[in-house]
Amino acid sequence: KLGILLMVAFVSISIVGAIGFYYLKSTNDSLNIMYEERLVPLELMVENRSYINRINGSLLEMMLTTDNSKNQQLKNMINDRLGKLDKNVAEVERHALDAKGTELYQKAKTSQQKYTDSIKAVIALAEQNKNEDAFALYNKSASPAADACTDDLRNLSTYYNDLSKKMNADTTVEGDKAMQ
Repeated sequence: KLGILLMVAFVSISIVGAIGFYYLKSTNDSLNIMYEERLVPLELMVENRSYINRINGSLLEMMLTTDNSKNQQLKNMINDRLGKLDKNVAEVERHALDAKGTELYQKAKTSQQKYTDSIKAVIALAEQNKNEDAFALYNKSASPAADACTDDLRNLSTYYNDLSKKMNADTTVEGDKAMQ
């Protein structure tokens, strides 16, 4: 009888351990997905919004100076940040996106391209020290394009944030099940 009782206890403990391990692994997988597929793209979108703000600051500074070497230095900083924008967009594209995420991503990518195109003409005018014309063009096209791009990046970031919150809630439920 004691042997049977020990066998039943061993089987019961094994079942409880296996269930706990399953839920622990499920929670770990969810956390890895949240980091890789949600938080990394979210971080990249926030970085891109920061780059756009810094590019705009450099553009405005470029329109205030008539020093050609300073203009070239600012243009180099702008081009460096544009390269980082493109790199981040390519990195986000590598991550798994659902249908809505893909739609928001494509919209952000398109608005970023419009922004990039709009600032090229502003840079060209500022390099020629046609600063009034550059500023007028900046206000007409580059600034609205920057706002649209920033809004689209914010929408994509918000979507990823909401997905992460939902996944966190689901993980919490799974964790609670494992503890019962």
